[in-house]
Amino acid sequence: MAAGVSLVPQGRGTFAKLSVDDNLHVGAAKRRDRQGIKEDLARWYEVFPVLASRRKQMAGTLSGGEQQMLAVARALMSRPRLLLCDEPSLGLAPLIVREVFNVLQRVNTEQQMAMLIVEQNAEIALGIASRAYLLEAGEVVSEGTAESLREKRRCPPRVPGLLGAPVQVFLERLFDGISNGAIYAALALALVMVFRGTGTINFAQGEMALFTTYIAWGSPPRTYLWCCACSSPQLLASLSGR
Repeated sequence: MAAGVSLVPQGRGTFAKLSVDDNLHVGAAKRRDRQGIKEDLARWYEVFPVLASRRKQMAGTLSGGEQQMLAVARALMSRPRLLLCDEPSLGLAPLIVREVFNVLQRVNTEQQMAMLIVEQNAEIALGIASRAYLLEAGEVVSEGTAESLREKRRCPPRVPGLLGAPVQVFLERLFDGISNGAIYAALALALVMVFRGTGTINFAQGEMALFTTYIAWGSPPRTYLWCCACSSPQLLASLSGR
């Protein structure tokens, strides 16, 4: 807080046994301007009216969406220069997600507050960002303006054939799973029948099982890239040039 940085943690992170009002005062713990604190309390209660109606209620009894609103308001009570948000949409209903991001966009525009948002909901994150970075295993694999990444998202790569990439990949995975399952089912049935007929499972039968397993797993599975700001493997693959 003293450095002008405030955090909206993943999973809300509210003080469950404190009231809504006390949680907001915790966010202003480093401030000494009582009048300014009072004005900010009124401001965030106006932005989040549901919190105003529950200001004496324990934070732990609020719904998930209400706790997220409280976490955002508490972080803003310190009047930070930089606001860090760790997956603010996690576990929230779509309408609540939109409301929270509308507030973040409003604060960014009206107060000129810098924000760093880690988010898996690419659509809504790119909607308010000015610049975006796509991560894979902690490494940046692509970056650019939010608008440029949105344009690439609207035009995902196509797989040759009549079907689009997402549908074709799904069907390929489905048929691979069915074929592999059929192989193992046939193998298990054959071994059961042999065992019931002879009472033993010999070396040749073991070799047959090994060879069948090799066939089933002979083709390496496709791998796709994921990142915190992208929900589409095809999009990320196209952005990273892989």
